[in-house]
Amino acid sequence: MEHYSEKQIKLLHQEFKTLKRYIDKLSFYDRHFGIIPFTFPSFDPALSLFFEEDKTELLTGIFKKERNNPALTEKLFSFKNDYRFNIKPANSNSSIYSTYILSKFLTPTPDFDTLLNGPEETSLYNTPSPNDRLEKANEILNSIEYKLHHEYDKSLKLHCMTVFYKGFYDAFTRNIVRPDKKRKFIELYLYAQGILYAKYLDALRKKTSPPN
Repeated sequence: MEHYSEKQIKLLHQEFKTLKRYIDKLSFYDRHFGIIPFTFPSFDPALSLFFEEDKTELLTGIFKKERNNPALTEKLFSFKNDYRFNIKPANSNSSIYSTYILSKFLTPTPDFDTLLNGPEETSLYNTPSPNDRLEKANEILNSIEYKLHHEYDKSLKLHCMTVFYKGFYDAFTRNIVRPDKKRKFIELYLYAQGILYAKYLDALRKKTSPPN
């Protein structure tokens, strides 16, 4: 986040207070302070977050940070006076808030053409062939589906898989659901990753489909 002087914060606060629409407050806050408070992993075709312990621990760490920090929708600057920028949504704005965060996790969309045409960096793939990648992606999804249907523990990893798979399924069936209430950052991130994975599979299928 950029470092601001007291004069700058005072002017920003004055402008912030003039904004009437909640969506404008979100955009303003995001532009100046950044609305997503943590660094989330980028899109990973191997979904290592669910299968590699060190990557899973990243999710656990983010979950704990969010759980232990209820003031993530506020920035307070203290000089001679306090200047508070608060975007905590009222119930009527909860959907707008979560939808905005979800859109942030979905943009910019990964460049799947570059991803599929460039050198493969993960050892999960022996070759960069789209057919091989599609087969591996389906194996990964089958593994997640199996765990969701046959494992009943209440682990965070299984919950994360559930949210991811809902995003994937909603996108696959073209029925993406707009959040109806305030959701956790990690939930919106995982739902977005599911949507992106559906787009990734669609790009793979187009690569492997015979030309008309």
